Amino acid sequence: MNSICKSMLLYPRNPFESLCQKLKLNVNDSQEIKVQGNLGDMDCVFVKKENLYLIFDDLKVIQSSPSNTLQQLQQLGYRNINKLTHMSATVGLKEILDLLKKALTSKSPLSNVLLANGEFNQMYPSYVYVRPPLHNVTSIINLKVTVSKSKKKIVYAEAQAEFAEFLFSFLTTHIGFILAQLNDIFSFGCMNNLHKSVKELDPSCFIRPIKGKNLFKGKSPYVKIESDVGFVKRLSKFVVWDNLQVTPLENTASSIAFLQKLNIPLDDLEEHVVGIGRTVTLNLLGASLTSSEAVLTEALFHLVKKPKEEP
Repeated sequence: MNSICKSMLLYPRNPFESLCQKLKLNVNDSQEIKVQGNLGDMDCVFVKKENLYLIFDDLKVIQSSPSNTLQQLQQLGYRNINKLTHMSATVGLKEILDLLKKALTSKSPLSNVLLANGEFNQMYPSYVYVRPPLHNVTSIINLKVTVSKSKKKIVYAEAQAEFAEFLFSFLTTHIGFILAQLNDIFSFGCMNNLHKSVKELDPSCFIRPIKGKNLFKGKSPYVKIESDVGFVKRLSKFVVWDNLQVTPLENTASSIAFLQKLNIPLDDLEEHVVGIGRTVTLNLLGASLTSSEAVLTEALFHLVKKPKEEP
C-alpha cells in the first residue's frame, strides 16, 4: 500500500465536502477547520435558516413550535414548566469536537459538553446480528476462518485482497450512509436519534435540492471490487484477527509465531469456510463499530458449523 492509498484511508474525503465548506464550523481532518463570518449573515447548508429547531439532550431534532415543545416535554415527564431554566452557551470548535465524540457514546451528549459537569452517562453499544433471508444465498466472498473450539470464538481469518479491501472501505464510508444501511439495528450513542430526526423532519425544512435523504447516500462497502483498482495489491494475502487488525500473510512462520504467542493448543483450532454476502457485511460493519475485541466472532460465528467435539 503506497502513501497515497494510506492517506485516502486515514483521511477520507467527505462526500459533502464542498457544501460543508459553507458551515460556520467545518470539522474536517483533511483541511484546516475554518470559522466563517457570523451565522446570521450566512446561508445554511442543509436546512432553511428561517426555521427554529429544538435539539434535545439525546440529539433528537424537531422543528420548534408550541405544540411540538409541549408534546416532547410531556413525553420526557416534565409537568411543571417553571422548573425549567434558560441558559446561554458558547459553542466553539472544542465544544463541536467534544459533541461529536460524545454523540457516539453518551445518552446525554449536550449535558456532557455544555454543562461540563464531569458526569458521563455512557451508552454501551448494542449488537444484534441480522439473520439473512432465505433468498439471500449468493456469497460475494468465501473466507477461511480458524476458530477456537473451547472458547467458541474466531481466532483469525485468512483473507484475499478483496476482503481486506472491503474492511478498509469502512474507513471511507460516511456515518450517514452507515446509519441508513443498518436501519437502527445497532445503537451508536445518540447518532441514531439524529438519523431518525432527519427522516421525520418535514421536507419543507430542507434546502432544495439538498434533501435530507441525500445525507444517507454513499458508496456501498459491499460492492465487489474490480481486480485493477483498490488500496492493496491484488495478489496479496492477509490475516484478519478477531479485533479487525489486518496484517500481511508474508509466510507461515509469522502465523505460527502469533499462535504461539496466543498460547492456544493446536488441537483446539479448527478451520471453516464461511460465505460473506450482503446481509453478513451489514453484521460486520455494525460489529466493527460496537465491539473492540471480538468483531469477527460477533458478526460471523453464527455462520460457522458447530465445531467438532473431541472424542
